[in-house]
Amino acid sequence: MPNANALHALLRRPPQRTRTPLQWTIFLLLAIAYCSCDDAPQQTEQTAPVPLPPSQSSINHLQRAQEHMVNGQYLEAVSACQAGLAIDSTSVDLLNIMATAHASEGRYALAIAALERIRGLRPDFALTYLNLGGIYTKLGQYESAEHYLLQALTHAPNQPEVHRRLGEVYLGTERFAEAAAQFNEAIRLFPNASTLHYYLGRAYEGAGNDDDALVAFAESTQLDSGFAEGFYRLAQLARRAGRADLARLSMQKFQRLQRIGAGDPDVPKQMKKLRASILNAPESPLYHERLGAFFAQHGFLDEAENLFDLASELPGAEVEQHRRMGALMLRYKRPLSALRLFKAALRTQPQHIPTLLNAGVALELLKRGQEARAYYERVQHLAPDDPRGWYAYGLSEFNAGRPVRARQAWQKSLERAGPGHPLHEQIQQRLAQLNGQK
Repeated sequence: MPNANALHALLRRPPQRTRTPLQWTIFLLLAIAYCSCDDAPQQTEQTAPVPLPPSQSSINHLQRAQEHMVNGQYLEAVSACQAGLAIDSTSVDLLNIMATAHASEGRYALAIAALERIRGLRPDFALTYLNLGGIYTKLGQYESAEHYLLQALTHAPNQPEVHRRLGEVYLGTERFAEAAAQFNEAIRLFPNASTLHYYLGRAYEGAGNDDDALVAFAESTQLDSGFAEGFYRLAQLARRAGRADLARLSMQKFQRLQRIGAGDPDVPKQMKKLRASILNAPESPLYHERLGAFFAQHGFLDEAENLFDLASELPGAEVEQHRRMGALMLRYKRPLSALRLFKAALRTQPQHIPTLLNAGVALELLKRGQEARAYYERVQHLAPDDPRGWYAYGLSEFNAGRPVRARQAWQKSLERAGPGHPLHEQIQQRLAQLNGQK
């Protein structure tokens, strides 16, 4: 099947963009990082004064609210926020999560009320204006949306999501030149977001600028090989422009993606819903991870790997998320991709023992045993009483044909794994296997 590079090569000129590192950071890790709905508020960077530290009791309610959001329990999240706000009525974090939970359930009036309370507490907090703009855009009230987004822009002019939201408003009101300007600015700040190039293509197409629209759609699909809607629009536009080869290759890619689920009509619908979450919040690594996991589940491993790599590059991607994605790639026998994700996690938290062990496993699968043992030795150094590092080292030595060293490592592991430890029986079996080979 054709790949995105082949499609991209059919264009007469490459897209004009600079691949510089992302130069913005996220101010607060709020519930939007965990929410799966398409219309939840978002987050952006802020420089407002730091409020007084919350009490431990309100922190506990905040943690519960975040956990409920992770599990999609929006009503429970609201209850946790209300309990916390009864203790600290000025908690911006709790109010923001409450707004997110309400929006996730389609209760926009309540979401707006919570955001207005934040605006009264922190009138220079750009996130509030961004979220209000997003909700009013969802409601089709573009005049109100533009009003709030322009205020967000005054407080956070270098945040790509503010420019993106403004671009969406201008798309919705058919102000295509203004939309293209906003999307281009967002791309300058956030160059590797396929969603932004897709929206830019729509703006150019609306303005009748088909050549630039083709380039933008091709760029979006080159960045994200699982972007079905991008391939579809590219195929349609290329056909109208008389670009038969480009249209054919793009449609083949779209049709392949539509065959996901082996005939189950609900699976493409699920894919579309997961893509909608990314379209709504391309800054969220969680949404990329979820669609990537969906692709992996259905055997579209190249697309899964692509999305995991995109998620890994996003601000806010945490160690545990990298580990989850890497573990999934290991399960589907993509050790090189897994290793890349584990190494990205270790750059953030170099002493994270589960990730060190998983990186070693990936290296073993790549037949790079010496490098794997270096990771296991790091675990032994960091946690000398943890049996896992010794056990993994023993497996590596055994696979390398050195049973004496394997026995030594497993004996050390057994000394650290008491009878109730999950590894205890496995280590005994390994040692018995060695004894039987004498």
